[in-house]
Formats: sequence, structure tokens, C-alpha cells
Amino acid sequence: MDDGQRGTHQDYVLRLASSGAIQSPAVEAAFRRVPRHRLIEAFYAGRYTEEGLVVVDPEKPTGDQQAAIYGDGALVTRVKDGRPASSSSAPALVACMLELLELERGHAVLEIGAGTGYNAALLAEVVGDQRRIVSVEYQDDVAAQTQRLLRRAGYADILVVCGDGFYGYEERAPFDRVVVTVGCPDVSPHWLAQLAPRGFVLVPLRLLIMNPLVRVWTDDDGVRGRVVGLSGFMMMEGELYDASYWPSTPPPEHAGEGSEEPIWENFAWRPQRGEAWVDSEWGGFWYFVATRDQRAWMPNWLGFGLRDGRGSVVISEGVIRTAGSGDLRGDLDRLHDEWHKLGRPRPSQYSLRFVAVNSATPDVPEGAWSVDRRFFRQFTWVERRSGSST
Repeated sequence: MDDGQRGTHQDYVLRLASSGAIQSPAVEAAFRRVPRHRLIEAFYAGRYTEEGLVVVDPEKPTGDQQAAIYGDGALVTRVKDGRPASSSSAPALVACMLELLELERGHAVLEIGAGTGYNAALLAEVVGDQRRIVSVEYQDDVAAQTQRLLRRAGYADILVVCGDGFYGYEERAPFDRVVVTVGCPDVSPHWLAQLAPRGFVLVPLRLLIMNPLVRVWTDDDGVRGRVVGLSGFMMMEGELYDASYWPSTPPPEHAGEGSEEPIWENFAWRPQRGEAWVDSEWGGFWYFVATRDQRAWMPNWLGFGLRDGRGSVVISEGVIRTAGSGDLRGDLDRLHDEWHKLGRPRPSQYSLRFVAVNSATPDVPEGAWSVDRRFFRQFTWVERRSGSST
């Protein structure tokens, strides 16, 4: 790198560290060693059209390109049918997930979704051995590009596999960590089967239009989970793709009508400044509604509630908006009362258990509720006593 590139890169790392996205010396060192611009050769600026495509020389990006690459946002690098199909994730999210993986030197890691190879290179730096990283990519052109970029950036020993990430990569199992960088409507049983003892999967497990980050592991009680963060990813392709799973839908025709009422007393309708979503009251009630009632919906990132064919009720911008007919407001009030009686839990306070769909109903705590996914039923409850996740 020349002095300008080096300065921009180091400022970027300092910004991530000062924001709290980078927390450990190992992750900070990895970010300092891997220049993001070396793993970007094109991205879309503005529109997802040919006119919006910015072609980059990874060795010598222009000043404007460098500013975008070392900015705060995700970079869309592939478009299919007018929609993003691959990207380099937002740097703060990349750093957050690396920290949540709790990696150690020598760990073997399976990555599902290769992107540009930036995350795989960072993983290799943290574990100290490129040969311990396997990245599986569904799109053949993306896999070829990732392999080319990694080789040119000095990471030729990272294995990039073109295939369906649902099946993992048994040839290199077991893995200490499986990290998924696409939104998933379910957990793949293959990932769990390929885990090493005391290993875990970090997966964006889709609910509505959001992807809570869930840590999933196995122990004597079966397959357990804990919500550890929040992410935004495009949907996974291949065997796990399921467009029908609680999809985000346009607002009903009556959504712009109706009334506004004050929100419940002392209820925080969004995370407070500096508060992580996983520890927020707003996120806790959102997660409760999204897993408790299949009428849950989210018209945008700032509001959530219930909707059916007759009407809708949404918590947004400090008020509750009710439209159409029916008693959805009453139903939302009852959900709020139920959540309140549970102690107003935050997302991090929910305990999860995953049971294969064809298995008998397990011994779960009284009051646990379930979401039926394709391969697993997800049981959710709030611990009445303190406990560790993994």
C-alpha cells in the first residue's frame, strides 16, 4: 500500500475500534493486516444498473473508490434481476460477527457465503492458518471471483468451494465454528453434524425482514440457541431458500388510514443511543411478537406489529397506528401484557431449543412457545434462573 492507502486503512480500523465494533486485540490485528480494497474489484454505487457499476483496480483504487471501500456501509458486488445477489458486508457487522465467534488460534472455520473473500481473509488472520478456513459459495461466478481475489491478496490457501452451503463441507469437518453470512429461514442439520465438540454455529436466523444473529450449539439437552446480535443479509439460495417463510409484504391498502394512539407508558419504542439491539427493550418485545404470533409483520425497519386481511396495528415513531377493522390493537395489548409478565425480556434473555420436525415434543419449560421452521421447531422461553449459553 502507498501512504495514502495505508492512512485510510488505519483510520478505518481506528473508527471501528472506537465505535466498539472491534473489541479484541486479535480482531483489531486482523483488520490491520487485511486491506479491504485488495478484495474489491467492482461495486454498485446508487442504482443497481450497468451505469451504477464502479470498476476498481484492487491495487490502485481512486480516491473516491477508496472512500467508499473504507466507508461504513455494505458494498453490493453482484446484482441479479435488479436485486443485490452478493456483497461485502458492512465493516461494523463483519467486526461484530468476528468478535461473536470467539475464535482461537488453530480453530477450523466453515464460512457459508463467500462474498468477496474479505471475511475469510480476516478469519484466517485470527486463527493463524489459512488452511483452517473453508468458504462455500452458491454462485459459481462469485466463487471464481473470490478465489481469484484471495489468491492475488496473498490468501491462496483458503479453500473456496462452489456449492450449496446447506450441506456444509464434510470433507474438512469437524469445524470449531460455522459462520453464516446470508439470511436463513432455518438451521441446516449438516452444520450441526459437522461441528467439533464445544463448537457452535453463528447464523442470521430470519424473522420478518430482519436477521437476528443466533448462536446455536449442541449439548446433553439437544440443540440449543441464544440471540446474540442483529444483522441484515440477503436471503440464502439453494436448499435453504424459502420465500414463503413469514415474508415481508406490502402494507394493506388501509395501512395509511386509521388512528394514532400513545404508546404504552415507559415503553421504549426503539433502542436508546448507544444501546445494542440485543440488550434493548424494543428488541425484546419485537422478538417476542415475531416468534409468538404468525400475524407479526414489519412494514419497515422502524415499525412492527400485527396484520391480517382486515387491518393492521404497528408500533412506529413513538405511537401505535391502527388501521382497518378487527381487534388487532387488543391482540397487541395482550401480547404486551404477556411479555410484561415475563419480566420484559431483552433478545439476549431468551433461551432457544431446536428440535427436528419429525421428533416427539421435547421436555421444554412450561410456557415455552414454538416456531415451526422447515427442518426444526424452534422453542423459545425465558429462563427463570441465570444460566450460561456456551
